[in-house]
Amino acid sequence: MIFNQEAVDPAPCRLCGATTFQFCLNAPDFDTGQASFTLCECRSCGLVRIEPLLTEAELSRFYPSVYYGAGQEKFVGPIERLTRWLARQQAHRLLQSLNEGRQPVGPIRILDIGCGRGSLLRAFAQMGGECHGVERADFPDIEPDAGFVLHRQPLADLAFPDGHFDIVVLWHVLEHLADPGTVLTEIHRLLRPGGLLACAVPNFSSWQRRWFGPDWFHLDLPRHVHHFELPTLRHGLEERGFQIVKVETRALDQNLFGFVQSALNRLRRSRPNRLYALLRRPEGFSLDSELAGWLLAAGILSPLAGIEYMLSGLTNQGATVVMQARRC
Repeated sequence: MIFNQEAVDPAPCRLCGATTFQFCLNAPDFDTGQASFTLCECRSCGLVRIEPLLTEAELSRFYPSVYYGAGQEKFVGPIERLTRWLARQQAHRLLQSLNEGRQPVGPIRILDIGCGRGSLLRAFAQMGGECHGVERADFPDIEPDAGFVLHRQPLADLAFPDGHFDIVVLWHVLEHLADPGTVLTEIHRLLRPGGLLACAVPNFSSWQRRWFGPDWFHLDLPRHVHHFELPTLRHGLEERGFQIVKVETRALDQNLFGFVQSALNRLRRSRPNRLYALLRRPEGFSLDSELAGWLLAAGILSPLAGIEYMLSGLTNQGATVVMQARRC
């Protein structure tokens, strides 16, 4: 079935305001594969979205507590440790980009929108940053000494002053938002002149999306309300007063696993994203026969994933768009 399909006129594009769209594809939901969603593309700016748009109440049921992880962990031990290490590396890189190799003067203010369990903010806090995170209203509690302030409300309701932050992070979050254009405009206001926006989204024009279509791991329907091609994101930022300073389409963790899981989805459509679900078990690692079978299949596919990662990255067709932009 087509979930919540209604014969209504489309709402304006949430990035450029246009009202003309063209059909892209139908694809199943991420978790069960039982519901189907329609994706359409704005003819003006290229932003892709679910059509018709879902209400917040409809979307909320696709964010169960297991989606966020148990306590402060989401994955089995080795993967959880890897994600924390990657967060520390990312924090160091963003500080270097912000200051262009110079030592910062005074504490750095960081805002992470869609911060999740706060791995990145914890790393920034250990470096002396003043850290704030934004999440959904139903996000689980965190420990009081996490090192950052968690705000469970829309960004526009927080009323931070103009130019308050040095760094704003939108790491695989913009695609979840109902109104990405308004959020980007608000981020421009919140950043100080010369402040840095770090943004990553799945690349809808990537080789992986074109090859795997409705089986592509990074569609993540319906949680990913919008989908971006590289030129669409670039234009959306520049139109709101940002200067793009770095662009790439390589993200080792996202791209390699995305290829493997997408290929497994194509081979076993009755069990969508099953390997990912089995790895998302923070309560403990158990190498049962099912997980062992999926890991064996993933190992066989990994060399192909590595080749695709290298070649697609060279041509800017990798599965993730990573951009850094400064407020002009």
